[in-house]
This record gives sequence, C-alpha cells and structure tokens, in this order.
Amino acid sequence: MTSKLKLQPNPTFELVVSVPVAGKLENEDVIFTVKFLPESKLNEITGEGVPYADFGKEIVVGWDIDAEFNEANLMILFDNYPQSARLLFEAYGKEVFKAAEKN
Repeated sequence: MTSKLKLQPNPTFELVVSVPVAGKLENEDVIFTVKFLPESKLNEITGEGVPYADFGKEIVVGWDIDAEFNEANLMILFDNYPQSARLLFEAYGKEVFKAAEKN
C-alpha cells in the first residue's frame, strides 16, 4: 500500500546547504531545520529586492553548527559566510518545488 499525500505537509524539515568556506577546498555542509511555508506565504516574503537574509530569518528554526541557534547568530552566519543566505534560499526552493522538476 502506498502512502497518501497529507493535506497539511510536515511543519518543518531538514535542509542540507553546502556552504563555501574561505581557505578550504571543500564546502561545509550545514543542516538547517526550516519551516515549510505554503506558496501564499512564500509569495509574501520573497520578491525582487528582498534580502536573502530576511528570507532565512523567516524559515530557519534550527541548525547543526557549533553555536546556539538564535536570530543574532543566524545573522552572524550570513555575514561571515556571504553566500550562505542565497544558497539557503536556492536549496529551499529546490526542495519545496522539486515535484515540479520530476513531472
């Protein structure tokens, strides 16, 4: 028996983002716990000119790095690893809209 689609998706899911680190050949994988947002909410918080960091503040609720998760530390992460917020945004979009790629 196959599982049935749930009308309400899981409220959170894990998302792996490969973050470039200056001076290292290999990226560091960070596992973020993020909120699932319906398309209507995504449309409210994304758009031209909206900083990737603002999107990150809306969706990230946890992580697996060596610092306590809070908004201040999230902003430090985005500041110290300049591509991390954009990569998080892209990874989130790929995960949420991946069904469309498969069809």
